[in-house]
Formats: sequence, C-alpha cells, structure tokens
Amino acid sequence: MRKYRVINQKAAVYKAMNVLSQIVAEIPIGEEVNMGKPIADAGTSWAPVKVLDGVTGYIIADVPYFHIREVIVAQPSIEVRESPTSTSRVMMTLHSGEIMLLAGTVKQGDIRWVEVRTKSGKVGFILGDTTKCREITGRYGWLDSTSKTSALLLGLFGLTVPIFCFVGVFTNAFGIRAADIVAKSTGPAAYVVIGVILLVMTRELWPLGLAALARAFKRQDDW
Repeated sequence: MRKYRVINQKAAVYKAMNVLSQIVAEIPIGEEVNMGKPIADAGTSWAPVKVLDGVTGYIIADVPYFHIREVIVAQPSIEVRESPTSTSRVMMTLHSGEIMLLAGTVKQGDIRWVEVRTKSGKVGFILGDTTKCREITGRYGWLDSTSKTSALLLGLFGLTVPIFCFVGVFTNAFGIRAADIVAKSTGPAAYVVIGVILLVMTRELWPLGLAALARAFKRQDDW
C-alpha cells in the first residue's frame, strides 16, 4: 500500500466493495491513509484502505486524493514558504539533489501549491505547477540523489567488476588463476564456494549497475 491524503471531500470507508455494505469509518479532508491498487467490481472502481486507527475497508477510487511521496529537487533551488501565498515569508531554500516529501496540495485562485516536509521536519509550501522534481522509486531510488556522472561511474563499476573477478579467479587472463591458489590450501570445494560468492556478487552488482546507468541517462521530468 502507498500513502495518500484525502482532499476536497471526505470519503466513506465501506466494509465490502458495495455501497450498501456497512460504513466502518469516514476519512475527513486532509487525513492520510494507506491505499492499495484499485479493484474493478460491478462497474465501480474500489481501493482497499487502512486508516490511521487501523480500520481497514474499501473506498470508491475516484475520491480526490493526493499521493504522498518522497522526491528529489531537480532544479537549482526551490523556495519553501510558510503558507500557500506568494507574499508569505520564505522559510528556507532547498537545492538540487535535496530530498523532500510531497504531502498535499492546496489551490489558491489559479495557483496550485504543494505542502512539503523536509528531512529536518519542517513543513512549508512550494509552487506546484513550475517546480521540477524526480520521484524516488524502487530499491535503488536513492540513486536519484546522485549526480549523473556519479551514477555513470557506479553503473560501469557494477557491471564490470563481476566480470573482471570471474576472469581473474577462473582463467589465466591475468597470468594466474586465483581459484587454483585457494584450492591448494583448502581443497577442491573452494571452486564451488568461490563460484557461489561470485554469483551472489553478480546478482547484487549487475542490477545496481543497470539501475545506475538508467539514472545516468534519465531525463529530469516535471512531477
């Protein structure tokens, strides 16, 4: 489940995917909930939810909500204001590569503001339609906070190190087979142990290398 905030209107939580079933809770505007993927049932889209007090059930999936998520600042700087107005005080400035949590949205006239929370726990507002951010996703989401050059180097490292290790251990490409040296002192089983270690290392480093290269060539999209 992912975390969302209900906006614009409150939402009823039903015990089953049926508007005639028991209403077990009501989510007020602004409350955060954990929500699963929508499920189509009898022409209606439902989403499983878990509210803050632990109650679980289903809500109609077209209820307005905002996806709460961590993002990386993808522009030189962002001004964070105390309130959702252009005349409020700038409480801090976030710079490229810093992480913030998008927690909600507020509309003042034609201007959309987004509530953000910083790593230090401060809460403020940024302009929603002109700010560039990248969402942090997946196991290697932390790569989004690295520079393209660092990601490129990490990607090449992750892809090439397992190959060089395998070649160095099991072939004479470098003038010696490291596996033979280990096997002389520990026995033939060393070949199996070394092979398993290399497989595990490859399993970990290759996905990291591919993810890092994807980050290195990723376009910075607006959120």
